[in-house]
Amino acid sequence: MWILPLAFFVSCKSNEGQWENKQISFPENIVFTKAGKDTIYFDFDKSKWKFFIYADTTDCMGCKLYLDRWSDLIAKIKADESLSKSVSFAFFLFPNDVEEMKFMLDCDLPDYPVCIDADNRIGRLNEFSSDKYFLLDEHNRVVLVGNPVSSPQMEKSYWDEIIDKPVK
Repeated sequence: MWILPLAFFVSCKSNEGQWENKQISFPENIVFTKAGKDTIYFDFDKSKWKFFIYADTTDCMGCKLYLDRWSDLIAKIKADESLSKSVSFAFFLFPNDVEEMKFMLDCDLPDYPVCIDADNRIGRLNEFSSDKYFLLDEHNRVVLVGNPVSSPQMEKSYWDEIIDKPVK
């Protein structure tokens, strides 16, 4: 009876491994906004490290984004001058309701650039079938897979990587 859940767990875990070392592609003409309102220039591609967040929020926005936690993590990075120059956060959100997404961003992440990808261009380009949380290197290759705001161990892995193993 426990074999089926175990098989599902192993299947999900092994599926995540397919992303390691894969280079993530970005569509051309990406538009970033603050809180879904003001279009701004944002060149995350020059960062040595990128926290990459792809969320398909067509079923539930607030329950899986944890924007307040992302805001806290961004504040930690910005508090360290050397990290703030080498780390960026690339949010790509595919919302079911764009207006609701703008409201959530305005409340929880008002000052950070976010791409509201209503056409799911990045999801289609990279064949994402679900939410993705990656640490990318300066070449947009996946170094770590996992959500650092939902797991203290994953957050520690991200910190260990960006502090202990700087990109050459």
